[in-house]
Amino acid sequence: MINRILLAYDGSAPADKAYSFALDIAKKYDADLYVLAVARPPEFGDDVETEAVIENSRKHYQKVLAPLKALSRRSPLHQRRNPVRTALAQGPTPALPASF
Repeated sequence: MINRILLAYDGSAPADKAYSFALDIAKKYDADLYVLAVARPPEFGDDVETEAVIENSRKHYQKVLAPLKALSRRSPLHQRRNPVRTALAQGPTPALPASF
């Protein structure tokens, strides 16, 4: 039985298809769906540049994840105690957010 699904999401067309597929599976198995986007800072950069890249990535992924949140509100999963959750992680090897 599937209880939780973690989907990496970058806003691309294949990611949209993967989201639809994951949402269907979550409905079928009554599973929790977690959607994660990762903002990767530059490998070489000073603190100011790194913070700017992370902030721009955060704004970008907020826009990218917003339609998924709207779709999830129309899903039967939203009526459950654990609707679809989205999060943005940062870093080259990010840890899952505490909300997951």
